[in-house]
Amino acid sequence: MVIKWALHQAFLRERQFLRLDCGAKNAGLCSYYERQWFIQVGQTHR
Repeated sequence: MVIKWALHQAFLRERQFLRLDCGAKNAGLCSYYERQWFIQVGQTHR
C-alpha cells in the first residue's frame, strides 16, 4: 500500500507531517484519504 510506505518513509526521516495532494473535485479520493485519518487543511484553485 502506497500510503503505508509513505508514512513509513516520513517516520524514518523524522517528519511530523505527510502531505497528500489530490483534485478537490475527486470526492472519492478525498473521502478515501479522510478514512485513512488524513485531514484536509486547504485548497488551491487553479
